[in-house]
Amino acid sequence: MSARRGCVRRSVRWVIGRGGITLVSRVTGLSYPTIHKGIAELRSTAVPLAIGRIRRPGGGRKKVEVVDPAVLPILQEVVESSTAGSPMDVLRWTSKSKTNLAVALAERGHRLAPNTVGRLLRGSATVCKPTVKTRKAARRRNGRRRWPT
Repeated sequence: MSARRGCVRRSVRWVIGRGGITLVSRVTGLSYPTIHKGIAELRSTAVPLAIGRIRRPGGGRKKVEVVDPAVLPILQEVVESSTAGSPMDVLRWTSKSKTNLAVALAERGHRLAPNTVGRLLRGSATVCKPTVKTRKAARRRNGRRRWPT
């Protein structure tokens, strides 16, 4: 974005007649549409973006809980059926995985990705408890176990 504006400023200075954009395009290696977009940006009355931003504030996809506020209570319903731990604790545990919770929400008409379900759970102080693997004893060539059971 800043390269585009800099090139346009130069081209505006150099445009005395015809060929200013072509000259800037050849010197900088930028395409004609990029230079024309820069000219449009300079001529527009829109407020320039803050440093380090790509989009205007408010741009981009809205969060699921903003677009569909009914998803949080339904997620809490699904989680309540598999909640473990003390009800007095702030942090609650669920035995279902994020994927299984996403499938349960999809059955109720709300399609969410497992990562989105995890983000929503972090916001509500609920954690998916990992499954615990038991360590099996490996057998050696001589038939003995490596670790006693």
